[in-house]
Amino acid sequence: MKNILLPLFCTLFLFGRAQHMSMPNYHYTPQTPRIFSPFSMYNNYGYYGTVSQKHRFMVLLKDSTSLLITAKIEADSTSRFLVYTDRSVKRSDSGRTKRIYPTQTLSISRLDKSGVTEYKGLPADSCWLFPAIQGPLSAYAALAEDEIDDEFLLYIRQGEGPMIRLTAESLEAIVKDNEKAESLLKKKKYSRAINKYNDATAKP
Repeated sequence: MKNILLPLFCTLFLFGRAQHMSMPNYHYTPQTPRIFSPFSMYNNYGYYGTVSQKHRFMVLLKDSTSLLITAKIEADSTSRFLVYTDRSVKRSDSGRTKRIYPTQTLSISRLDKSGVTEYKGLPADSCWLFPAIQGPLSAYAALAEDEIDDEFLLYIRQGEGPMIRLTAESLEAIVKDNEKAESLLKKKKYSRAINKYNDATAKP
């Protein structure tokens, strides 16, 4: 059941409806759409679009072949995907821009300039999950970025336990015995609460 809920939540997280408001007598500049998280004031009904920077990725496909590409994780209303330019295809060919979806892969890894893996993401149906915070209590996001806003954290995992959807309630159940971590949680500082809990738990 848990394996079913995890990919389902990734899909629900991506679904949204855009609402546009116009203001008279003000010049409006369109902004890049953004996906909102469980902590968004829009309660998951936000914009969708480009959400990460371009990186080098090693993609391990389901047929066990690998592909080294420079790509960006983007999203539509149903799934995240890697989009990249296939330079072996002519510029005039519409097939020059290609997409790779989570369901086509075994894993994707973001590499640094020397080819060392920085973040490894595993497919969860409609997204990849990357470790954003690692420790006794880990947090996961669908982005392979160095800094992840709290609103993009999707799951937490205590030790080798199951993946749990990150909510204020699920996090409180874990950190409630740590006064400082619980105080940060009440201020909606989720990353800091997790790190404070990890610091205390890791001490001998």
